[in-house]
Amino acid sequence: MTDTTTLSKDVIVKDTADFIKERFPAFNGVDVDGETPLLDNGEIDSLGILDLMNFLEERFGIEMTDDDFLPDYFESLSTLSELVLSKA
Repeated sequence: MTDTTTLSKDVIVKDTADFIKERFPAFNGVDVDGETPLLDNGEIDSLGILDLMNFLEERFGIEMTDDDFLPDYFESLSTLSELVLSKA
């Protein structure tokens, strides 16, 4: 887990991008950054969103709720990082 005193949007984006490239074949070989669309073409399905939520909880020591399963949060790594920072 990253110490919350050093937790930044850049750290969240990098760590989550690494997870996404490893976990989701559609992102293999893709330059994933803060603005990469995550849901546009079905690259991440509903089970993938659950995997991603679990990763975020474990990696950054946060707790997600049902209210956090909104599509707006999953538009990009930038929007996801804002969610994580709001929970830290």
